[in-house]
Amino acid sequence: MTTPSGASTNFTIPADAAALFTSPVQAYFGCVAGNTAGIGQHSVLSEIKITGTANPLDDVFTGGAGVNANNWTTNAVDGGAVFVTPSDAAYWLAWSLPDNGFALQSISTLSGGSWNDLTPTRLQGNGQRLALLHNADMPAAQQGFFRLIKRQFSQLQVLLPGETNAPGTPTGKTGTPTSVSAGSEVDVTVNAVDATYHIVNVSDTVHLTCTDSGAILPNDASMVNGTLTFTTLYLNDSGSWTVTATDTGNNAIPPATSSSITVP
Repeated sequence: MTTPSGASTNFTIPADAAALFTSPVQAYFGCVAGNTAGIGQHSVLSEIKITGTANPLDDVFTGGAGVNANNWTTNAVDGGAVFVTPSDAAYWLAWSLPDNGFALQSISTLSGGSWNDLTPTRLQGNGQRLALLHNADMPAAQQGFFRLIKRQFSQLQVLLPGETNAPGTPTGKTGTPTSVSAGSEVDVTVNAVDATYHIVNVSDTVHLTCTDSGAILPNDASMVNGTLTFTTLYLNDSGSWTVTATDTGNNAIPPATSSSITVP
């Protein structure tokens, strides 16, 4: 056995013990805390090599290609915390929990400019959140300023087929609704958003209405992580119609009306 520093040792398994290990033999690699202070800390395994066997192994965990399922099976309580570090990973950023509803932002200088939203890989442990920043997340070469901002749920957003959420823009969306034929199913997405149309993590229940009196409306449903897509709205009459979403449990949130959608 050889460590990254080059230190090594060896051992021999007695023949009677070796006879108990029939092929194939599974080798386990990983880290355990060892003490209370180590719980939740992260570690990086860059390479695992097994030599001197009929089937030697040399696996390098870089490049973000994912764990080779032919060689490895993840055996961890939190399987999502085991991943291959992307090739463009740059830094770890940590902050304390709880952080529900907070978004991570960066900027290159505090003297002016706009903050940019980041969506890095996030891990949780030992009362902290760890964010793995990529090179592209850094606002300037090897430097930047970061903050957490609380997103306040203040409005609903209704998106029709052909439209996409676009935070930070005047209307909060891009695209135009795609026309549908009478009797066709229309997917309607409702987002809980802040004043700049960033999606906020809430689970409120939403009710839909439509200006098409002949429409078949879906049942009320609850958002998951601040978004919900209704898939059972049917427009049955020719014309130009709108859909309105209402938060049934929060009177402080005003109803939101969609763009017009055309049924030829």
